[in-house]
Amino acid sequence: MPLNPSAGTSVRDDALMTLRELSAYSRLSLRTLQRHVAGLTRSRLPHYRVGRKILVRRSEFDNWMEQWRRDGLELQLRVRPTRLRRSAAAPS
Repeated sequence: MPLNPSAGTSVRDDALMTLRELSAYSRLSLRTLQRHVAGLTRSRLPHYRVGRKILVRRSEFDNWMEQWRRDGLELQLRVRPTRLRRSAAAPS
């Protein structure tokens, strides 16, 4: 498989995908992807617009997705254990 010398990835991995194909690949809804393309979220999805068609390079999408990745330790620090409340009717 030929390599893309600028990115060091194979051409197949760097294919242009429509939003519908990207939705199937990422399991994100089409509407969510459209919002990211339109810039309605905190991070705009890099894309190409050819006429009315929107295309996203798979490698650019994968790199863009990395910013959403969370470390397990970070999540543990954010989640606080909830306290169980004693109801008024329960004996002490």
